[in-house]
Amino acid sequence: MWKCCCKSDEGEIHLLPALPAMWSMGSVTGLKAKGNIQVDMRREHGKWIAFLIRNEKSLPNCTK
Repeated sequence: MWKCCCKSDEGEIHLLPALPAMWSMGSVTGLKAKGNIQVDMRREHGKWIAFLIRNEKSLPNCTK
């Protein structure tokens, strides 16, 4: 299910590639992406209000 919220490929993170429309409120913490990256997200009233992306290795990454 987490792949609806975060998909990671080599060197890139794609946020929300397949989020169901019925998810108008909620949050997720601790999603793990490739490269030891952790993602937290929060949504209210159908809009994303917060994203936090942490890279424990301090390597360059690109988000989309």
